[in-house]
Amino acid sequence: MTVFLTVLKIIGMILLSILGLVLLLLIIVLFAPIGYDSDGRYDDSDKDGLLINVHAHWLLRIIRFRFTLKGKQKDKELKVLWIRLMPKEEKEEKPERKKRRKTKKSRKPDRDERTEEQETDEAFGRFEEKISDTEEQGQEDLQEQTQAVKEDDGSKKERVPVFRKISDACDKIKYKFTDICDRIKDGRMKAEDLIEKYSDERTKNAVIELWFVLKRLLWHIRPRRFRMYLHYGMEDPSQTGEIFGIYNSFYPIHRGKPVIVPDFDDKCLEGNYVIKGHIQLFFVLTALTRLYFNKDVKRLYAMIKK
Repeated sequence: MTVFLTVLKIIGMILLSILGLVLLLLIIVLFAPIGYDSDGRYDDSDKDGLLINVHAHWLLRIIRFRFTLKGKQKDKELKVLWIRLMPKEEKEEKPERKKRRKTKKSRKPDRDERTEEQETDEAFGRFEEKISDTEEQGQEDLQEQTQAVKEDDGSKKERVPVFRKISDACDKIKYKFTDICDRIKDGRMKAEDLIEKYSDERTKNAVIELWFVLKRLLWHIRPRRFRMYLHYGMEDPSQTGEIFGIYNSFYPIHRGKPVIVPDFDDKCLEGNYVIKGHIQLFFVLTALTRLYFNKDVKRLYAMIKK
């Protein structure tokens, strides 16, 4: 009996340790932040011009992703520990062994064969001359026939009365006008149906819930660090001043974090930026779960899907 209890105790400890390990891995996956950072620069005087670097890492940099854009050249890489998953390493192909092939010696034709070939060439040349003569004659006859048909068509077109052309133009105008009226009626009916369909209380609640979750997600994934510098100048100094005035009008929102320096003397465009932030899967999954179990959101999704 004691042996049986000891075995059960060992099995229970193993199961509890496995369960604890699974929970630990799940907590690490959900709460370990996915870090991202990006930096770049642009200079219109540089040959490459644009340079953008994007890095992302997860689970203590076990999973790493890198993307680089330099001018028109792109480079990306995905690694798990030291194993590269993207792009895959191409194996060097071994050079194929060239097989030696024996070349047959060319044999010179005899005199009799040469004379036969010359005779066939002369006969073929005479045959081509006959074909070309018949083709030229056929083309002349075809041109005469087409000219006669054109003259007949021109005489028929002159006989067409003018009132028929006017009636055709009126019919086209009438058709276009009725088509435009029908489209306006259809559009108005569709707009009225949409307003009537999406103006109830449950739809409003679904839209409010979607907007609330979207704001929380955007606030969570926002860059924790943001720095930007821009030096610009337009051909017309008045345009430079207008752009700088628009930038200053939004100062209560940005508070001077993106530094913009205007140049009223020369035309130029250069700058750089740095972005850093992180995302937690737990926060994203909770937001999506909240939307999934909301009946009003489900109803709105089903209505849009139809």
